[in-house]
Amino acid sequence: MTDDHVLGRAGEAISGGGYFFASLEELDHVIKEWTMIRDDIEFDRQVLVQAQSLIEPPAKDIMSDLQPAAMNHSLDKAITHNANMSAYARAYIEKLTATKKQYSSDDESGAVRMREIDVE
Repeated sequence: MTDDHVLGRAGEAISGGGYFFASLEELDHVIKEWTMIRDDIEFDRQVLVQAQSLIEPPAKDIMSDLQPAAMNHSLDKAITHNANMSAYARAYIEKLTATKKQYSSDDESGAVRMREIDVE
């Protein structure tokens, strides 16, 4: 599913704790990969919710009632964790998209300056 090389690097580190990407194509690829990861996380949430809706006690006694309650508690925790991972992925995609817009703007500004130099 993912290209470990791209996600493992996620840009080249620069001083001050930031990153830069060598090209808009590389950045597009990373955005695509993170979008797929986000979609997979959100699909997993649907599976967890569905699993939770299927849990029923196997019999009509106290012990049989306690087991589904414990399982639902575990699934609640998994759903919360899943929501946190999804929020992280969405926020990261937003940051990458903003970075791409900035890179595109910077590229265009540089091209305009170069064209002005060529004219003079």
